[in-house]
Amino acid sequence: MVVPERKDVLVGVRIRCVLVLYGTILLLAAGCASQTPEFVEKGTAHTSESAVRALDSNGPGRLADASIDDAEDLRRDALAALRRRGEAGREAADLITRTFAAAPRGVPYRVERADFDGAEAWLVLEAVPAADGRLGERRLWVLDDGGRILFFSSR
Repeated sequence: MVVPERKDVLVGVRIRCVLVLYGTILLLAAGCASQTPEFVEKGTAHTSESAVRALDSNGPGRLADASIDDAEDLRRDALAALRRRGEAGREAADLITRTFAAAPRGVPYRVERADFDGAEAWLVLEAVPAADGRLGERRLWVLDDGGRILFFSSR
């Protein structure tokens, strides 16, 4: 029986530890870099006041700590996640894409189909760049089906 040298065993253990650590870091980074937007296919009726309350009570979660350098990728991932939510999700993602084509740094984190002042509308909450280089600011858009902005607020 050949007994491996202690040095060879320790090198192998170190290599395995480094690989496990590297894999863990990659998984954690992937989890921090994306967030599936909350999607409410049929929400409650809203007025401008209740829509602002929805903005105040629904923060962007870990998106607030994401760098603006990652915003376009995060937006693309969020829109792809919406499209996987069925026909209504695809409709919402397409509307957001068309309406905000020139603003690729806004990352939707909550999308709700609801009545707004008596008309069908989409409430879109998004994380947007703050002065510190993170996505720490929030915007609320209320859009009709054609992309017309019915209401806007930011925090």
